[in-house]
Amino acid sequence: MQTKLNSILVIFLILISISSSYGQNNNHEIKVNPFYAALGIIDVHYEKISPGNFSFGASINANLRWDEYLGSIVIFGRAYGIKSAQNLYFEIHHATHLDGSCTKNQVINYIGPAIGYKYLMKRNFSFELLVGVGFKYLDPKCEQLANLYYPRLGILIGKRF
Repeated sequence: MQTKLNSILVIFLILISISSSYGQNNNHEIKVNPFYAALGIIDVHYEKISPGNFSFGASINANLRWDEYLGSIVIFGRAYGIKSAQNLYFEIHHATHLDGSCTKNQVINYIGPAIGYKYLMKRNFSFELLVGVGFKYLDPKCEQLANLYYPRLGILIGKRF
């Protein structure tokens, strides 16, 4: 597990160093979630900042322990606040999870809202807090309560380029 973490960290650092050598548009952001990493889940995010107060992006994560939850792909859209609340955002997301708790390697789809706060630091590094929930739809014949909802939580550290 430590080897996987080290290789993902090296790849992330290479991406940051490459990104700082390109143009200074600062409308792309790559982030990692150390909160999930502490739980054994590697979570990497990409966000494209659009003109105005909107952005969209995706995240992918994988469970290094390979328990019941195997990983997910999340796509999201965000609307940022205006003027005094410009660091706050509202998010709508869709998540596709690969789960092994009901049947082997079952795909479960979720959709839901989240709210967050993003702080942009010097040299275009960012810090972000995120909390939300996803609700299951397209029922795949698994009625376990644990699969009806999923948490969308994050303490994200990133780099804008």
